[in-house]
This record gives sequence, structure tokens and C-alpha cells, in this order.
Amino acid sequence: VDCVAASMMSNSRLVLVPRLLNEMRAVGRADIPVNVGGIIPQSDVQGLLDAGVARIYHTGTSMDEIVDSVRATVKPYAPVVSSAREAVLAR
Repeated sequence: VDCVAASMMSNSRLVLVPRLLNEMRAVGRADIPVNVGGIIPQSDVQGLLDAGVARIYHTGTSMDEIVDSVRATVKPYAPVVSSAREAVLAR
């Protein structure tokens, strides 16, 4: 998984996003960026960023902006050195 994206179209963002981040930490995957989009009031942005959200996309953000942002957020894979074709394909 390169990143997790959550669409929040209700007031549940202040409950569900921290829960998602806590669960990711609990399974040892706090390294995976979490991006949140949807109807996010400006007053909630800093709290979500402080909680660990990597990027926030507001209604009307273009697909190009989102794709560019995700590309900038995810970590590049290290090259796989293996003679096993399956290992290389799995990357």
C-alpha cells in the first residue's frame, strides 16, 4: 500500500480519521501516508494535520492536483535485487 485515501462527506471526520490513524499505528503502519478529502471545514484542517494526516483535499480540488500530491507524498520503492521473477513482479 502506497497511501490510504479517505473521503469524508459528513461530520464524522473528527471521529473516523483519528480512529483510522490509531489503527494504522496499532498494526505498525504509521509509515503509510493518509490523505483525506471531501467536505473539510478550514477550522478542522490543522487538527487533522496535527493528528497525522499527510494531505487534505477540499471539494473542488482537481484530479491533477490530487495525483501530483499523492506522487509527492508516497515513498519510492527501493530496487528489488532478486533472480526470482515473482519477487520483481510483486513490486
